[in-house]
Amino acid sequence: MAKTFFKILISILSFTFYANAETISGNCFILDKPFGENQFQLNPGTTVDCSIPQKGWCMILFKAFIEKKYVYDGIKILANARIKNENGKNIGRVFADMNPYRTITENDTCFIMEIAGYIEAGCIEDTSVVEHELEKLYIKNDSLFSISSFNKHLLNFKYEQWISKDNLYSYLLKETDIVNQKSGLRVVIIFDKEKAIAILHKRSLHIRNFESAITTQRYSLVYLSSFNETYKKKIADTFLKFADEL
Repeated sequence: MAKTFFKILISILSFTFYANAETISGNCFILDKPFGENQFQLNPGTTVDCSIPQKGWCMILFKAFIEKKYVYDGIKILANARIKNENGKNIGRVFADMNPYRTITENDTCFIMEIAGYIEAGCIEDTSVVEHELEKLYIKNDSLFSISSFNKHLLNFKYEQWISKDNLYSYLLKETDIVNQKSGLRVVIIFDKEKAIAILHKRSLHIRNFESAITTQRYSLVYLSSFNETYKKKIADTFLKFADEL
């Protein structure tokens, strides 16, 4: 069953640009810094990479296509520019001259750029935040889930198949490090045969009535039911080692 599910997952992943993107919930303004000046606006439904919220603010990063007539010297986006996605759809507009996070390349009509800014955490659609949806899923079910309980969640958030050992296997959602431009671990759901037994995560995740947890400098490993110490050590040794290598 797990192998069949993974084939479906791969087919969906091939059509997406963002691996773990959050979604803008309304016509939101993006600032140059928290409580700073408005730089641009994004339309509802726009997908962005989003940092861990800090004091109610998130840094976002996304890929944009900007017409060349709105770019000065290839490095500055001019006010009134329309922000478009890779399909040519308008997804926002620029209020004031600004610099992109970086310029990726260009085509005949547009510069292809990554644009960054700061947004209030409340402007992120709650259902697009993987931790929030995982918390809801756990509340609805018993502490031991069948993999069928997770199929929709795994597909919606586009997890990748990750480490497997003996009866253990896992699905990984990567964390985008906006500052360092590299991926790491955000959430891993660990299964034994057909049951979810643990969750390894980086961001805040509130699982009620979990059995126990291990917290490292970077991650937390939550056991979803009562296991003996030997079994818990096997889980920790298998997954924490590889998590630290990401």
